[in-house]
Amino acid sequence: NLIELPASLPAELGALSEPLACVYHGHLRCRIAVGTTVLILGGGPIGMLHTMLALRAGATTVIVSEPQPNRAAAIARLGSVTVLDPTACDLVQAVRDLTGGEGVAVAIVCIGHPALAQDAIAATRAGGTVNLFAGFGHAGTGEIDLNAVHYQQLDIIGNVDASIDEFRTASRL
Repeated sequence: NLIELPASLPAELGALSEPLACVYHGHLRCRIAVGTTVLILGGGPIGMLHTMLALRAGATTVIVSEPQPNRAAAIARLGSVTVLDPTACDLVQAVRDLTGGEGVAVAIVCIGHPALAQDAIAATRAGGTVNLFAGFGHAGTGEIDLNAVHYQQLDIIGNVDASIDEFRTASRL
């Protein structure tokens, strides 16, 4: 399962091929494409990779929830992204406002705080997808609104790892 990195790729960027491959795997599972509306909960390194791939895929609305000012500023520089501080607003209401009341098609949880799973569910439109990308620690439990999942016909997925082909794609990206 080794891949050869392009000679032109600096080692510092080559080291990102594994997390980027995992993020890319998640994007394929979420079917992010042109016109998709996306909420990314957490703007750390993984959230930034999710943001970059969503923009590259043509998502029309990309919203990132990030309370740390330095990370929020870095995310804002990535392109057409709305950054929300979840400590300064009602995140779910703000997402609904930004999407005409509908919610996003895809929500990706990049921080292992169980309460964020419920925020993602509440901010996702009917028929949408919630990707629990982050690991949630040793307990890994939380509460979600099962009726929202049922009646809104939400797809709740998780993902870990990536295929060798996804690694190759990530190294080219």
